[in-house]
Amino acid sequence: MVNNSSLLIPFASVPLQWGIVEIFNMLTAITGGFLNTAVLITFVTHRAFFTPFTIYLINLLIANFIETACAKLFNVLFSVCPQCRTHSACDFYLFTSYLAMAGMINSHLIISFNRLWAVVFPHHYKMHHSKVVAGGICVVMWMYIFATVMPQSILDSVSFRIPFAKYGRCMLNSDAQPVLCLATLLTVYIIPEVIILLTFPVIWHKRQRHRKVLQMKLSKQSTNIASDITGGRTTGNIRAESSRAQKKSMQVLVVLMVSMVVCWATVMGTTLVACFMDFKNRNYFNVATCLFAVEAVTDPILFGLVFNQHALKNWYLRWKARK
Repeated sequence: MVNNSSLLIPFASVPLQWGIVEIFNMLTAITGGFLNTAVLITFVTHRAFFTPFTIYLINLLIANFIETACAKLFNVLFSVCPQCRTHSACDFYLFTSYLAMAGMINSHLIISFNRLWAVVFPHHYKMHHSKVVAGGICVVMWMYIFATVMPQSILDSVSFRIPFAKYGRCMLNSDAQPVLCLATLLTVYIIPEVIILLTFPVIWHKRQRHRKVLQMKLSKQSTNIASDITGGRTTGNIRAESSRAQKKSMQVLVVLMVSMVVCWATVMGTTLVACFMDFKNRNYFNVATCLFAVEAVTDPILFGLVFNQHALKNWYLRWKARK
């Protein structure tokens, strides 16, 4: 799979240069690394935010961090430091690039499966979904990614890698492993994205039906139900809190769906086309690279907005009052 300019541009004759893509990679490496770390720390340290569902978001933030602070940083390093263009550095760069992109896509996939589980089998979800279960699912995801990404990377490093001096870029020699490259592309990257797109309408439809049923039940309840208290909170309050949590989860899913379509569709389509035909439009590859880089930066911003809407509203009101 490909996910940045040094992997995407298949031109042996093009020398390394400090261009707009390299500058963009540097900015996303710094900004994305800082934002993902900040939101990650917020989720982990604030008890109110550290829920079973946010464990999946933490998982995605970790993948984003690997992409921005590791892969992109090495990409910038190769552009400014010729002495750093070693075989070992290229190994680390390629593996983190592929690992990060696979982690990002499959994190989206398990988030979609989580929402599907919640809306199709809500009772079973409430009974069995916990932080341990969420953490276990994330661990299995990374084990699967390692098992699928490692063989291709190891074979390329040992037998097929085209040296920097000959090619001018650190890239996977996909021509030497066409079957394995296509299989990895489909199983780890393309198929998960297709599944995400197919499950979203089902999740949305089920969620809308659930909201209608809940509104009908609440409309029939008497306001005197406050006498039914559990742990100092009314049943109505508990249901309201659950509804708010479900709403935030759906907002996150919608945000991830939009970012996936906007930021990933171009690079995924380009990569798949490149497997079957000689496609070497450098400008198109550069646009696809930059769009994908944006996703790792926008995710933490959008998560912060979804989970901190009240704080953002208070900040806006204070700012407006000063004017």
